[in-house]
Amino acid sequence: MDCPESSGLPAHAPAEFQLFPMTRSLDHMRALEVMAATWQQGAERFWDFEALIAMLARPICRGYYAAESAAARWVGVMFIDVGVYAADLLYIYVVPEYRGRGAAGVMLQTVLMELDTEPQLEALVLEVRPSNKSACKLYQRLGFAEVGIRKRYYGDGEDALVLKLSLGDSDFIAADAPKGPKS
Repeated sequence: MDCPESSGLPAHAPAEFQLFPMTRSLDHMRALEVMAATWQQGAERFWDFEALIAMLARPICRGYYAAESAAARWVGVMFIDVGVYAADLLYIYVVPEYRGRGAAGVMLQTVLMELDTEPQLEALVLEVRPSNKSACKLYQRLGFAEVGIRKRYYGDGEDALVLKLSLGDSDFIAADAPKGPKS
């Protein structure tokens, strides 16, 4: 994988974060609207609230949020399309003050364990900016492999690396644990 090297990413995802399924409840939609407003303030604009609602209305889309408890403030969100044979990580976002604390790792590892129980699914695919060093490092640690490049994929002209993780092998679940015989 041609992601630049990075340091400073936690070796273990802290247990303080959990992943919860997003529903279309009023509380969840309000929290999602707050998250969407957060990432609309940066240099790059991500999906707005209306686009997220439309995405979640599709039967193949699953939304999740990370928090210390189901009722706590959201620290991250993730959206995945789950098709017949593959899943596509559409978006993962962690609020700036929680970056580098393992929330994205908890989110991904939890979803990977869930997807791994669906025997028809063969892979999880995603796109990532090569300049997003911490995300690249996390994906490398979890076993994703580079399978392509989407030229000028992002609004600012940056390419996207296309990464793929084969499912059906639980090695990614404990990506930081020493490898040993499987029981």
